Amino acid sequence: MTAPRSASGGKVRAVSDWLGEEPDFQSLAVQASRLIAIAQALRAIHPQHPMIVMGLDAGTLRLSARNASEGTRIRQIEPRLVAQLRQHGIAVERLRIQSRRAETAPGERTRNGLAQQRQAIPDAALAELGALTALIAPGRLGDALKTLLARQRRQRQG
Repeated sequence: MTAPRSASGGKVRAVSDWLGEEPDFQSLAVQASRLIAIAQALRAIHPQHPMIVMGLDAGTLRLSARNASEGTRIRQIEPRLVAQLRQHGIAVERLRIQSRRAETAPGERTRNGLAQQRQAIPDAALAELGALTALIAPGRLGDALKTLLARQRRQRQG
C-alpha cells in the first residue's frame, strides 16, 4: 500500500509530524497532543456529555459545552469528572466551562449569507505579540506573527 498523497502530489503528513519538525512549533505540537489526549479521556469517561477541550492552564481545564444546559450538567458532575481525569493521569484541579452560543461563530456565514464580523485583538495582546516577534528566530512563525500584526494595523487604520 502506498502512502496517501495530497492534491499537489506530495505526501500527506500528519499535522503533529509537521509541527514537530519546526523548532518554533514544537511546543505547540506538545500542547496539541496533550489536549487531544485529554479530549480522548473525556470521551471515554463521559461520552454522553460532548465537550470540546479548549485548554489546560495551571490546573484549570477549560471546556466548551454545546449549550448552557449541557454546561450546567457538566458543572453538576465536576468533582467526579475531575477525580476521573486525575485517575487518567491528567493534572486537573478544577473545570471552567463555557457554553457555545447559539449565534454564528466569527467567520461563519449567517442565514442571509453575510459573514459575521470578527472581534479585534485587544491592544495589550497586540503589543505582546509585537514583543514576541523580536524574540522568535526567523521562520514561519515569525512571518505569521508579522502578517497578523500588519493586518491588525491595517484594519485599525481603515
